Amino acid sequence: MTSLPIYSSIVNNLSSTSLSSAPPSYQANSNDVTLDFSPSRRFTSISPSGNASSRPSSSHSSRVSFTVGRKQTLALVNPSDLKAHLVILRAFHRLREDVYFATRSTVPSPSDAALRQAWEVFLARAVWRFELWLKHVVARPIRDSIYAGPVNAWMNPHEIPPIDVVMVWHSYLLHPRTYFEDGLRYNTGLLSRGSFPLHEIATMIETNDPLRPGSVAQTRAYYWESCTRQPWQLTPSLEGNGPHFISLNCPACTSENSAPWITEDNNGWAQRQFQASCPNCGMQVSKEALSVLKFAEDLRRVVEEPKRRTLATLHLHEESGKPFIAAALLFNQNLVEDLERVSFEPDARIYAAQELRWSADKVAARCRAGFRTTAYMKQYKEDGKAHQGLKGLQRIMEAYTTPGPYSIDLVRAVQRQMKFVDSMVGISWTKTGKFDSDSDELALKRAIAGYHAFLDIMAQNPDAFLVPTLSIDLAWHTHQLLCVNYRESTLDLLGTIVDHDDSVEQETLAAAFDQTARLWSSRFSVPYSACGCPTARSTRSSTMDSMTKLFSKKGKQKANATAVENHRPDLISHHPNEVFESHPSDHSQVKVINNSSVAKQAASREKSNKRRVEEDQGAVASGSADGWQALTVRIRNEPGNGHDPAFSNLLSPDEILNAKSISMGTRFAWEMRRREQEIKGKTSEKRRHGKCI
Repeated sequence: MTSLPIYSSIVNNLSSTSLSSAPPSYQANSNDVTLDFSPSRRFTSISPSGNASSRPSSSHSSRVSFTVGRKQTLALVNPSDLKAHLVILRAFHRLREDVYFATRSTVPSPSDAALRQAWEVFLARAVWRFELWLKHVVARPIRDSIYAGPVNAWMNPHEIPPIDVVMVWHSYLLHPRTYFEDGLRYNTGLLSRGSFPLHEIATMIETNDPLRPGSVAQTRAYYWESCTRQPWQLTPSLEGNGPHFISLNCPACTSENSAPWITEDNNGWAQRQFQASCPNCGMQVSKEALSVLKFAEDLRRVVEEPKRRTLATLHLHEESGKPFIAAALLFNQNLVEDLERVSFEPDARIYAAQELRWSADKVAARCRAGFRTTAYMKQYKEDGKAHQGLKGLQRIMEAYTTPGPYSIDLVRAVQRQMKFVDSMVGISWTKTGKFDSDSDELALKRAIAGYHAFLDIMAQNPDAFLVPTLSIDLAWHTHQLLCVNYRESTLDLLGTIVDHDDSVEQETLAAAFDQTARLWSSRFSVPYSACGCPTARSTRSSTMDSMTKLFSKKGKQKANATAVENHRPDLISHHPNEVFESHPSDHSQVKVINNSSVAKQAASREKSNKRRVEEDQGAVASGSADGWQALTVRIRNEPGNGHDPAFSNLLSPDEILNAKSISMGTRFAWEMRRREQEIKGKTSEKRRHGKCI
C-alpha cells in the first residue's frame, strides 16, 4: 500500500491503494515534503507485479519520482525550467506589443488586420535573420577568428541570437520530429549544438544588459553583427534599421535578385501573395516556385543516391522517430522507377521548370507515385498500416510548401505559438514575480505532475490522439525545448519520439480533448479540466457518482454534494482562481469552413456541449450534482470571469481555412491530415471500449 502524493504540506487523509492498480504518482523515500525536482535521466523499469525493480540511490531519496507506463522516472522538467520558459514567453509577448506600438505610432487608429499584418512582416524578417544565423553562426566551426574565448561542444553563450531569432528557434523546436530530421538533412550544425539554452536566454532577458564593453551581452552582439552583418536589435517596423529588400536567387536562371519586404499590391516577400519578376530571364518568382526547386533538388539527390538520401519527412522511422532510412528505400525505388519512365532530367532547375512547371500540385502528383504501387500497399496492408502511405504523402507535401532549410512554415508556426503565449498571459502566469512564493509555485508542480500523468496516458493508449490543458502544455513545451533529453526520455519511456502537432482541424481537436478527458478521469478519478468548458466525463466516474447516490443512507439529510472532494490536488486544483490553468490548450486549432463534413461535426459538438451544460445546471438545481459539477456551473455562471470557451468561433483569420479556396495540393494534404487524426482517434476509442472500465 502506498499513499497518493500531493504537492502541499499535508500528505495524510488520502486514499491508499496498491501500486499495481493505482494511477501513477511520485514516490519519495522521505516524509520531508520539500521535494527535489532536480532533472535526471534515470529510468527504472517496473516489474509485472508493479514494484520498482530498483530504487533510486540514496542521493535521490527525496526527489520526485513519476510512473509512466511500466517505468519510473525522476522529473523530466522542474519548476525553475518552467519559470525560465515563462520569462521567455513574456519577452515574446512584449516584442509583439512593441510591433503594435510602432504600428500605432505610424498609422492612425490601425485596424486589427493592420496590426496582424505588421506582426507578420516582422516575423518574416525574423525568419530571414534566423536563416542568417543558421548559415553564418551555427554552421561556423566552434572555434573561429571572430571569437577566441572558451568554447564547448554545445551552444556557446556568444552564439545565442537576438530575441526575434530566439522566438523563431523556439517555435521550430516545438515540432520535435521535424526539427530532428531537418537537423539530420539540412542543419547539422544546429543539431550538434544540443538543446535550447533555456536558463541562459531567460537570464539574458531578465538582466537586460545595456551592452556595456566587456559584458557577455556586448560580446554576443559583436559576434552576431560580425557574422551576419545585421544589427543586433531588429526594429519593430521597416522605418528603422535593416534592409528594406531581401536578396534571393531566381530559381530558373540563378541570377541574384532583390525583392521588397512589402508592397502596396501585397506581393512583397513578407506578404501572402509574393511575386517578383526576374529582370534577367523574366520568370515570375514566387515562394511556390522556390519550394518546388527545393523539392527538385532533394529529388535529384534521391535519384543519385537512393540508398542514402530521402525526401523530407522520410528519414525517420514512422513508429519510433529514430533515424531509419531503410524504411524509405521502397518509396525511393518506386519513385526512381517512375521517374525513369518519364525520362528524368538530372538538372534540378530544368526538371522543376519542364516537368513540375513550378507547381506544388505537380509535386503532389510526383510524390503519389512513390506510394501508389502494388508492392508498397501490400507491405503496409500486411503490417495493418494501409493508411501510412497517405500520412507520408501529407507530410511530404507540407514540407515542400515553404522555401528554406526547414520543413515547416516558421512564420505560421510562430503565429500559432503566440496564441499559447496569449493564454499564459491571460492566466497571469507570465507576470513578473508570479511564482516567487512557495505557495504560488505549487501550480508549476501541478503542471509537472500533470505532464507526467499525460505521458502515462500516452503509454497506456499509444494510438490515442491526446490534447493537453494549458498547464500541461507549458510543461510539455518546456520539455521539448530540452530537445536532447526529450528525444532520449520519450524514446525510453514511450518507445517513440512524441511529436507535437500545432495545426489541427478544430473539430478533430475538440473530439480529441473529449477523449483525453475521458481517459484521464477514468484513470485518476478526477476531472481533466475544471475551467467551465463543457468537458466529457468517463463512464466509470459517472457510474461511481450514481452508486454513491444510490447507497446514501435513507432518512438522513443529504450530504453537501457541492463540496469538492479532491483527492488528487497534485493533478488539479479546485480553487476558483486556479481552475483556468486546466483550460484546453487549443492554440493549434484551425477552423475549416465550406466543408460539409466539418460542418456536421461542428453542429454535433455544439449540440453535445449544450446538453452537457443543461445536465450540469439541472443536477445543481435538483441537488444531485457532485462537487465538481457544482464548481463548474459556478465558474461558468460567474459574470465577467473573462473565460472564453475552448474550440469556439473566436478565431483570427490566420486560424481559418477555406476549403474552397486552397490549392489541390494543400487540400489533399489537409484531407490526409484529417483522415490520419480521425483514424488515430477511432482506433483508440475501439481499444478503450474493448477494456473493462
